[in-house]
Amino acid sequence: MKYKILKTLIITTFVSLNMVACDAKNVSNNSKTVNTETKMQKIEKKAEVKKMSMEDLHKLQSEKKNEKDILIVDVRTAEEYDSGHIRYAINYSLDDISKDVSKLSEYKDKPVIVYCRSGRRSAQAAKILLESGFTNVSDAGGVNSYKYDLVKSFTNVSLQQFKQKADEKNVLIVDIRPKKEFTKANVKNSVNIQVEKLDENLKKLPKDKSILIYSSNGYDGVEFAEKLAKKGYKSIYNLISNPSEKILK
Repeated sequence: MKYKILKTLIITTFVSLNMVACDAKNVSNNSKTVNTETKMQKIEKKAEVKKMSMEDLHKLQSEKKNEKDILIVDVRTAEEYDSGHIRYAINYSLDDISKDVSKLSEYKDKPVIVYCRSGRRSAQAAKILLESGFTNVSDAGGVNSYKYDLVKSFTNVSLQQFKQKADEKNVLIVDIRPKKEFTKANVKNSVNIQVEKLDENLKKLPKDKSILIYSSNGYDGVEFAEKLAKKGYKSIYNLISNPSEKILK
């Protein structure tokens, strides 16, 4: 009798332990499932293209600062860009993005906004950027709906485009940052001229050369470029982002 009772207790204990183990395993599996779902949700959320209106893009530009190092990309052809582009936009066409997106790689973890003529090419460009690992991409659609003036008197460039342009002949590089920053580090062979001192330094800027500008944030260079254009300069390029240690020595 005692043997039967003992046997029953052992079996009951064994079954109970198995049930506890199964419950623990189920909890663990459920936890893993939740974690996996959470990770998938983050990935899906990360992969979304943000929509932006041209009005919002204009408001962003009106702030006249670029603390987040935002890159605005006109993905139309060079000819379309030269005919009139948004004030702070660089030109890197859909064809360029399709062939070699690496030239924009320094902006992978920074806000990138794309636009084109009607919105078709910008949607394609945004998709390619996301698939290439860019983490913060917005599509502003077509410039056809932009109600404000476009500019065509100067060209904005990315960091890679700046470095390529700096290696060309007949180019004068102009650093418009404060003298203290220029003295600390600058681009090789550049001259230092602040916006407010442009008029008194025009003799240092021959009109038969391409003028390549860089500033502390990129947006200040736009103002300098516009002033040069009003004074008759034709070949003006501006680095639209912060200069990095890659070009400052």
